Amino acid sequence: MDIFDECKFYPNEEDFILSHYKGFYESVFVAFLPFFTIKNQNSEKISIQKSHQISYEEFIAKNKLFANIQKFNAEIYSNENADYPDDKTIFEQGEIVNWQEIKDKANLKDFAELNKALKTSIGSYRQVFKRPDLLEKLNSVTEREQIFHPTEGTFTPLAKVQIYNSLKHLGKNEIIVIDEYLETTKELNLDSISVGEFIEKLELKDYYIYPKDKSILYTIEWDSFFYLVCSNRVVLAEILKVGNLEGFFCTDETKHGWDWTAEELTSLLELEKMLEK
Repeated sequence: MDIFDECKFYPNEEDFILSHYKGFYESVFVAFLPFFTIKNQNSEKISIQKSHQISYEEFIAKNKLFANIQKFNAEIYSNENADYPDDKTIFEQGEIVNWQEIKDKANLKDFAELNKALKTSIGSYRQVFKRPDLLEKLNSVTEREQIFHPTEGTFTPLAKVQIYNSLKHLGKNEIIVIDEYLETTKELNLDSISVGEFIEKLELKDYYIYPKDKSILYTIEWDSFFYLVCSNRVVLAEILKVGNLEGFFCTDETKHGWDWTAEELTSLLELEKMLEK
C-alpha cells in the first residue's frame, strides 16, 4: 500500500502502527499534545478544558434550529469556553507543562491512565470504558494549578510550534498540508512565514503535514490527545531534541488505542455485553 497515493495517512484502529507505515517509515513517535499554563494567569476560578459537558437546555439555547427536536438522552459537549485562551495567547504566553509532571502530581500509574482521564473528560468513551476516578485525579491537579488541558483532535498551537521548529531545523521548508477530509491541500514555504503565521495557516482540521520529499509525516486523529511523527530514528532524534516533544516510540505491538491492554479490552467488552442483556 502506498500511503500517499491512497491517502492513508493514519492507521485504522485495529492496525499496528509500524506495520501501517512499513516501507515508508521505520520509526513512529507518539507525541503528546502539551498541557500548558498562561503567564500571569491569576483568575481565582477558571475552566481548564476547552471541551466541556453542557445540558440539553444549554444546547438548545445556543442552537435555536434544534429547538423543536425531541429531548434526547445523550451527553452533549461544547467547545465554547470563554475561559480557554485563544491561539494567539497560547502562542505568546503559553508555557508547556509535561505529561510526566501531571502524571506524578495526580498520582496516576502511567501515561495510559492520563490519556484515559483526558478521553473521559470529553465524553469520548462508551459508558463501560469511562474512568471518572482518573479524571477526578487529573482535575484535582489542573484546576488547583490552573493548568489548561490540550484540545483534542487538532494540532494545538504549542504542537504547531514544535512542528515548525523541527522542520526549520532540518531544512524541510517546503511542506504539504492536507485536511482531515482530503478536500484541501496547501503548500507552505517556511522560509517565507514566521512560526506565528504557521500557527494561523494551519486550520482546525488540517491533519496531515509532510515536507515535499516525504521524509517526515506528522499526522493526527479526530479524538486524540496525541499525534504521530513518522520518519527514521536519526531524524526523529533531531525532532525530539529541537521540538521538545514528550511521548514514546511505537513498538511492533502499538496500536492507536495504546492506552488499553488487550486484556482490559476483552474484559470490558465482555462486561458491556453482560450489562446489555
